[in-house]
Amino acid sequence: MPLLSRIALLGLLLAAPLAQAADEELIRLLEQKGYLSEKEANEIIESDGSFDFKPNSKRTEELTVGALLQFQYNYMQAQNGGGPNPATRNNFQLRRAYLTLEGKIGDGFGAVIVPNFGDAKARLDHAYVYKEIENPDMKFYAGLRKVRFDEEEYSSTSKLRTIERSLVTDYWGNDTGTENQIPEGTEANGDLGFAAQHMGLFGDWKIDDNFGAELALVNGYASSSPGNTFQNKIGVYAQLRSSWDLSSEEGETMKLQAGINTGYQASGNSYWQPTANGASASATNLYIGNSDSDASSIGVNPYVIFQWDGFMISGEFLMNWVENGKLYDNAQLSAASGGNVTASSQAIPWGIVVTPSYRFFDDYEVVFQYAYINTDGRGVQIDGTVPNAPDVGRLFFQEAQSFYLGFNWYILGDDLKLQFGYSYLDYSGQYNMPNGGTVNPESGSFTGAGYGLHIFRGQIQVIF
Repeated sequence: MPLLSRIALLGLLLAAPLAQAADEELIRLLEQKGYLSEKEANEIIESDGSFDFKPNSKRTEELTVGALLQFQYNYMQAQNGGGPNPATRNNFQLRRAYLTLEGKIGDGFGAVIVPNFGDAKARLDHAYVYKEIENPDMKFYAGLRKVRFDEEEYSSTSKLRTIERSLVTDYWGNDTGTENQIPEGTEANGDLGFAAQHMGLFGDWKIDDNFGAELALVNGYASSSPGNTFQNKIGVYAQLRSSWDLSSEEGETMKLQAGINTGYQASGNSYWQPTANGASASATNLYIGNSDSDASSIGVNPYVIFQWDGFMISGEFLMNWVENGKLYDNAQLSAASGGNVTASSQAIPWGIVVTPSYRFFDDYEVVFQYAYINTDGRGVQIDGTVPNAPDVGRLFFQEAQSFYLGFNWYILGDDLKLQFGYSYLDYSGQYNMPNGGTVNPESGSFTGAGYGLHIFRGQIQVIF
């Protein structure tokens, strides 16, 4: 039985009300699907559906099981500035379905497994072991975990003030891949793949009440599995952070957080290598990089978060230096079509995200967000920065920006939260790729028509 299926079954059996109400029909169904053996099924039926759960290890001191569900409604209308509009998206979606399992075995050791069954996929979101040390206040991790880069990405999904993370965060955080070497579960969608989940070693040090630091040595590629024939070099990420509680004795809340995240990703940004296609160049084989070892990347990300009673504002700046990161210009396309393939130029994409919000009467919140990205010739794609995006094809754009206005109702805090939000996203400077294998003066330039998207989302979140 697949690992994720066993984890799902474990969560099912740990749910006491359901286990007590389990009848023979359900048990036999689980047996038919291969989740239970005939012997296990008979034992449960003979015990009237009740059973004892025991951990594998006698050393286990504590087991915690939880879940997070996010159910969405999406309406997306795209406006193509240079052609027909794609079909409008109008659908319901199980955006996320996290099962959280944590076990502690004593002496500060423990482990966390968080599979995600949302989007009709089963994949690991987090899976790591950890060790806590009290003096000094440190914590070490080994496994799949988010690196400390892009604070919006690092923030807990359950506590997001916007329904979705910004297009800037998706650009920096989503997986990337190559045309012919795409690790399972990823897409060659043009994103940087610099932030988000990496496999490796992590260390967090709480220096005192106001300062902290984090260091990570990880696979450069943002994925739960190593790259196939490339991107196997180690990446390095580091953070310095500060936090200050400036609240008054009269009960006025005032808090300030600030920090800087940095990272180095060796050969972690290659995808779609440029190669000649006979005597011509085509849109499917001339993109970023020159070899499997090129396209290393260095990133910097300062951020600040300020709260004053119900008002909160967060802002961050992201910038990366990407080796061989630019899409080919016309001269490079023409040379490659003649068999002279050379490396592309360095790209320096940068972006900003600003999110002010105001929470009133404890249970209601109004949120605005502005995000902007300039790719400096690297290009950004719609499907890589818009979850559940309309089918717009493989288009690259030079710049993109988004405006978000939303309302949150904290019915039971974050445990039961209802959100509504409207977004307008604008992608400009479409990359003109060779058409039908023909290189012309317009190819290899970001001068094409743009795209606009109007998006309305509604979401209900439940945590238990």
